[in-house]
Amino acid sequence: MWCLHFAFCILHYDRPVPTTLTIADVERIAALAQLELSDEEKQLFTKQLADILHYAEQVQAIDTSGVPPTDHVGTERTERDDEPRPCLPMLEAIANAPDAAPEAGLFRVPRVIGG
Repeated sequence: MWCLHFAFCILHYDRPVPTTLTIADVERIAALAQLELSDEEKQLFTKQLADILHYAEQVQAIDTSGVPPTDHVGTERTERDDEPRPCLPMLEAIANAPDAAPEAGLFRVPRVIGG
């Protein structure tokens, strides 16, 4: 179903939105998307696509002339630089770990895969 919607949007991106949608339109789109549709699916998709196109007409009617474009993120960097810092001592890091082996610097965790 998504392919059908996407194909229709691609086909009509630079054209005005049609006022009516026919089963022949849906059949043409399905052929372009290499989809085989039953008669029930053709009826359903005709209604769904017509509803989508009606909504697109409503969206296109909105005046956005005073709205600034938001097609990119600001150029200000928000990440901090990586700076080396001292690590937590190993014995302190595993002090509260269950089933720890401090002499080996290890602790046991429950199996989560395969098991």
